Amino acid sequence: MRKSIAAFLCTLCLLGCLPEFSPLVSGTVCDGGVFLGGKTLVREDKPFKSWSLSQRQLKELSSWLKLHHSEWSVNIGTSPPPPSYSILLTHSDGAHTQIDLFSINESWQHAIFIYSYDRSGKLLFGGKLRLPNQEIINLKELLSATEQ
Repeated sequence: MRKSIAAFLCTLCLLGCLPEFSPLVSGTVCDGGVFLGGKTLVREDKPFKSWSLSQRQLKELSSWLKLHHSEWSVNIGTSPPPPSYSILLTHSDGAHTQIDLFSINESWQHAIFIYSYDRSGKLLFGGKLRLPNQEIINLKELLSATEQ
């Protein structure tokens, strides 16, 4: 029994390690929809907009990811609502990262979820982060379509 618990905890720790990211090569923002399995699902209750990120935005987002790298916690047992804002990133090694933000209610407005996949689509990490409202606003401004 102890060996099983120890093995489970070791596996949990390994899954909880956000991998180092290779450089970003492209990114797309989806406002009013969500990326799932390579498809974009559009929410009926909100107008849908989508745009590509500029090289400057990718560079700043890469810095943002490095700044918060150690702050992500493993997502265990939390089932978030559909995001209102998603960012899909492609890395130079073919890996993908998805970052989801929420506006459904006050309890979710400070939450950010991240999912990191290898080039074959295997989930490497799923985590969450809570940030102050102003930092969420700053992130959305960095990613806005008008900042390109």
